[in-house]
Amino acid sequence: RRLEEFLTHSKTILSFAEQDQDAATRACKGLAVYCGEEGGERAAAPLLQVLSDFALSLENGVKKYDERVAAEKKRLAKKKKEKEKEKENSNNRQVRQNTVVAQSSS
Repeated sequence: RRLEEFLTHSKTILSFAEQDQDAATRACKGLAVYCGEEGGERAAAPLLQVLSDFALSLENGVKKYDERVAAEKKRLAKKKKEKEKEKENSNNRQVRQNTVVAQSSS
């Protein structure tokens, strides 16, 4: 009895696996047709590799762009900080000069 239950269950599982395999084969054939390739489902693996490489290339491009934007922001922030420091130093010199002029006028 247990053996019969196991065989029945196994047949059900096998049926689902065959349905999944058929669906995957149809999807691969459809992909090949959509991309204008011949060779049926066998053409799907190289097509998927090309798509994978393209996606990876896009991801790397976005990373490089983000790094460039971050570097530019950092450069602009540093430049702004230097200008502020230069302005502060200029103001301090002006105050010292005004102090010297005021002391010599006295």
